[in-house]
Amino acid sequence: MKKYIPLIIVFILFACSVHAQEQFTTYIPNARAEGYGGSQVAFFDSPSLVFWNPGALSFATDDQIMINATDPFSLNYISYSQFIAPKQSLGFSLNRNTQNNYSLDIATIAYSYRINQFFSAGANLNYGQYNNDHDDFTSFGVGLLLKSSVNRSSFTQSDFSMLDLFTRPDFYDRFAFGLMIHNIPLGNSSSPHQLRIGAGYQIFKKGPHLNFGYHIHRNDNTSHFGAGFDLMQNIALYSGVTDFDMNSFAFGGRFSFGMLSTEVTYSSRTEKLSISLVIRTRDSHLKIAKRYADDGAKSIKEANFRDAYKAYRNSLAYNQNNKAIIYFTDVLSKKIEIEDIKIDSLIDRAEYFENKGWFLNATINYKKVIAIDSSNNKARHKINKLRPKCDSEINIRYKNGKKWYAEKNLEKAKTVFREILLIDEEHRGALTFLAKIDSINSIVSNELYYRSLGYFNQKRLDRSHTLLKQVLALNPNHENAKTLFEKVKKEIATSKPIIYRLFDEGLSLHKRGRYVSAINKYEEILKMNSDFEPARKQLELSRAIIRNIVDPKYSRARRLFDKGQYTAAQNLFNDIVRMKPDHQQAQFYLRKIREVEANSLNDLYNTALTHYRNDRWNSALNVCEQILSQNPNHADAKQLKNEIYNNMRLKDLQESGLALFKQGEYLRAKRLFQQILSKDPGDVIARSYLQECDIKLNKRSADLFRSGMAYFTSGKYEMAIMEWNRVLEIDPDNESALEYKKRAQEMLNALKELD
Repeated sequence: MKKYIPLIIVFILFACSVHAQEQFTTYIPNARAEGYGGSQVAFFDSPSLVFWNPGALSFATDDQIMINATDPFSLNYISYSQFIAPKQSLGFSLNRNTQNNYSLDIATIAYSYRINQFFSAGANLNYGQYNNDHDDFTSFGVGLLLKSSVNRSSFTQSDFSMLDLFTRPDFYDRFAFGLMIHNIPLGNSSSPHQLRIGAGYQIFKKGPHLNFGYHIHRNDNTSHFGAGFDLMQNIALYSGVTDFDMNSFAFGGRFSFGMLSTEVTYSSRTEKLSISLVIRTRDSHLKIAKRYADDGAKSIKEANFRDAYKAYRNSLAYNQNNKAIIYFTDVLSKKIEIEDIKIDSLIDRAEYFENKGWFLNATINYKKVIAIDSSNNKARHKINKLRPKCDSEINIRYKNGKKWYAEKNLEKAKTVFREILLIDEEHRGALTFLAKIDSINSIVSNELYYRSLGYFNQKRLDRSHTLLKQVLALNPNHENAKTLFEKVKKEIATSKPIIYRLFDEGLSLHKRGRYVSAINKYEEILKMNSDFEPARKQLELSRAIIRNIVDPKYSRARRLFDKGQYTAAQNLFNDIVRMKPDHQQAQFYLRKIREVEANSLNDLYNTALTHYRNDRWNSALNVCEQILSQNPNHADAKQLKNEIYNNMRLKDLQESGLALFKQGEYLRAKRLFQQILSKDPGDVIARSYLQECDIKLNKRSADLFRSGMAYFTSGKYEMAIMEWNRVLEIDPDNESALEYKKRAQEMLNALKELD
């Protein structure tokens, strides 16, 4: 950094030898600068640096837009800055400065370059126009910033004597010194300029932050002092004074909310309130630094050290003080030096083979160079030069690969095409055939994986195990399949005693006449082991008994439906579906009943309204529930239900909830108990029954999901969707039900297209 000292001295002397102008040079565009006493030359975190010191912009690593107003409904300044990792920044601003009878509009663009971790330089270009006399001017400015930072190994050999001071742990990232020559005229412009000097120091980690500025004008030099501190994480307060004159006193604060910050300052000099709105336009610099660090870590895992080095350099550009990344960057630079030695050796070998006429071997060595350093132009040039000489050997191998592919020997074909790509990575034929092979394997392996996952969820472990072996044979790197395969192996190891226990439970249920529960046990066994014949025989026996029960019940339900007794018919049809879920006729009549009921919703609502007006709360509530069971989005019924809850006594709510719980209406009961607890959080009975409702509903949800999976794997997609819809009535956010419902719908759509 010693070489920059003469430049800084010349910079100051040049600035001191020129004159200044009042209007543009004394203008303060943003609230925080006003609050810090009217200077912000040594700051490095604001888009207003386009005006104050473009040299500091390359340290402003958050992309931000700033809007400032000093009069109601009148914007006087807007600026934007964008950091381009690892060393550059761009910015622009528009401002209107009105003083006395003059109005000046100025447009500014700025560029900044970070020379190293301590030092940056930049410039801006201004175009201004006076609105009163339509006179205009063009000017530019140059700025420098020097700041403290963490010591890095790449700078430890510097002979700059102040380095130790600038890298002390209690000093880095707390001190900054800025220098700016503002408004240097271009062409015939008579607009003079100004020298700004600023320094800032943060005493402790959270403040206070002290800021001093000295502006050299033609007629009057001014000093600016300000101080601020962080009151809490999102709130900072500051105040400042110009020329230590209390009549030029200002104070304000900065309030941050996520990507938005607001700066508010009152100035006794202008007797106005200045407000700046700062909006971050992308993730914070710390998040971006972490993202680059993660990319670097990923590249290291892939042994791609050069990309890792670039990623870590970009990470440091956003967060200079991450010592771990500094360490990794230093280690990687040494690693790259070793790689460079290896590259030189590979190139020597490749050139030896090339001189011998062994073009394939030479190409392979050049390819190894590219594998280490993808930007090695010499190796790329040699590969392109040797490619025509390798074409005959490539053609022979390509024909062999096509032959294996035609014979459905995909593994051998894949090996041959990969060998071709080692020599010619852009060989269209090899790429095409490899893509076909990968596509075939990917489609087949994914389909097999989801089928195996379905079998696993159904506890059909033997089928899941067989399919997973096929998946991993096609795609050994299928991470989900590998994870599931380990789970299946563990489940199989512990499933045998479970199978015998379930079989005994099924026999016991069968003897007690609980045939549906017995069937569930036998089906659960067959999901785990489809070859367990005792369970299969008992399953067939139980189903035959259920058929003898279902047929007469179906006849009774039909007669009730024909007579218009829909509620009684619906109860019977529901019983039939619970015993025999694939009973198509029962499902058909249930849909018909729902259609009939949908036509009477308005009548039902009027009935509920009548009950409500006559203070018959339970009757009104039951009718509302009936409406919502048919149309969950019925807004009037929802509103009336809430009004009923508000009017019902806690005792009435509890009695209704207990009655619904005993009837197995756990979802409706749960809503009532939640309503009770919203009014009386200490109600022990309501809380206890609410927990019981959750347990019952979770079990019902799991049973319904498994039932849906059974339909799904057997190709009965509509039935599966119906079951998963019932799951979603209980748990609308059930990810498994949502995912498999989507897959079932996709399968139905695909079947329709085939038809």
